[in-house]
Amino acid sequence: MIDRAVGLSGKPVSVMSRKDRIEVLRNLEERGAFHIKRAVDQVAARLGVSRVTVYADLDIVRNGGRTTT
Repeated sequence: MIDRAVGLSGKPVSVMSRKDRIEVLRNLEERGAFHIKRAVDQVAARLGVSRVTVYADLDIVRNGGRTTT
């Protein structure tokens, strides 16, 4: 599921911007990927970012594209 979401972005992970990464997370969220145990750990490893980064970006996805303050 993660590889498919990354593939849909059309960019290799190594050149993804934060906006690209958020779109990958949006795709995964829509497919229910984060209901799977340890999904955040797996996504973070695949995207080459920390779990904290995934949670921060996922928060943006879940808040309709707005950052929390």
